[in-house]
Amino acid sequence: MFSNAAMFGLMVSLCFGALFVRSALIIRVGSAAHYGGHNAISVAALRQRLAAEYQSTPIAVQLDSRLSAWSHDAPPTSLAPSQAHDAMQLHRACRMENCDRKRMAYWTLVADGRIRPDVRAERTAER
Repeated sequence: MFSNAAMFGLMVSLCFGALFVRSALIIRVGSAAHYGGHNAISVAALRQRLAAEYQSTPIAVQLDSRLSAWSHDAPPTSLAPSQAHDAMQLHRACRMENCDRKRMAYWTLVADGRIRPDVRAERTAER
């Protein structure tokens, strides 16, 4: 009645069709559960919040702080613990002997109690 190639093509299309329908249902159910729950926010409220956040911080300050974070020089002021944590992540490939920013971030986190240095390393490390 049907050739082997035709039967194979029909089986493949049915399988892929079933997979597509199944994945679409999973995505639809998953997205409905993720986005439509009790924490739903309207588009207008989201736009208003984003506009307020965008206007609260000037672009020049954002750009300057992001560019200066890549510098290996010590920052002009002391770092807050959250800034020190970000600097340690950003400069994780740097050695403390060569990177003043990482060294300052490290000792800020030590002073804050977030890092407890090894006693052997503390004897040889420079502050």
